[in-house]
Order: sequence, then C-alpha cells, then structure tokens
Amino acid sequence: MTKRNEVFQEILDVITEGGGLLMEWMENPHALRRRIRGTIPSEEWDRLFADKRKKRALRRLRKKKWIENKQKGNEIVFDLSNDAVIEYLKLSISQVNLNTHHNETLVIFDIPEVARNARQRFRRLLKKLGFRQAQLSVWSSLKDISPQMHSLITVLGIQKWVNVYRAILLN
Repeated sequence: MTKRNEVFQEILDVITEGGGLLMEWMENPHALRRRIRGTIPSEEWDRLFADKRKKRALRRLRKKKWIENKQKGNEIVFDLSNDAVIEYLKLSISQVNLNTHHNETLVIFDIPEVARNARQRFRRLLKKLGFRQAQLSVWSSLKDISPQMHSLITVLGIQKWVNVYRAILLN
C-alpha cells in the first residue's frame, strides 16, 4: 500500500471509529444515499491534523469532495461521501491477511444484462481485491472478509443482485 493510502486510511480510521459511525451508517437501510456525518471537538481535530502529511491528505480529500468539514461552536462537523466510504472499505479489504483456516468468502452475483457496464466494473473490482473466479458469476477469496464485502455491496447499491457467503472448503 502506498504512503498516500496509509495516511488516507489512518484519517478515515480515526474519523469513522469515533463512535462507530461507519457501522451505524451501514446498519441503517435508509442511509444508502446519505453521507456519513459526525462531530469531533476542535482540539481533537487540530491534534489529528497537526502533521503536515495529514494536512496534505485532508486537502486532497476535500479537493476530491470526499470529506467536508465546518466549525460549529467548539466542534468540527464533517461529512464523508459515498466515494470515501467505498475507498475506505476497499482499502480495509485489501489489508486483511489470507486465512489459514479453510474459510472462504464467496461472492455470487446475477447483475442483469442491461447493467453490463456495472457487471464488468464489479468483476474488475473483485479481481483487484484478490478474488479468483470460480465460475462466471461466482468469485472466491481465501480472506475472511464477508462483513466488509457485504458493507461494500450495500454502499455500491447492488445488494439485490449480489450475495456474499462465508464458506468452508471441504477438500
């Protein structure tokens, strides 16, 4: 992972873990198209972004419109966009080590022909995340990442066409 991604991951880890915002957002079915909103005391925000690397990373995130922050009293209110959440989940999936047990994560999808472009992009994403193709629309990973994959699929808005399973390899 590049240093840029490490700083990005660190920033999003701190922001989303401040109260479990990401998981609360994932569990709310009505939050699919909203941004994640949270607050951090101003002193904490200043402490987090005192480092030059983090300030630069924060500027890049603002430029990409992945994060917005405003001062309200003694707190900083921030919003994370869907793109930031997707990138965060992709980075967290890629950091998981291979499973030494026989557990696998299976992703089975049936995206309609009308959405061919989305299907092709999803296949490329699976390949990038380390999945291998078992059949045309069945992909498996030796990593135990089913909760993260479920969250990623929810954020992408393709959950009605995609199923994620945690499987045990018997051979």
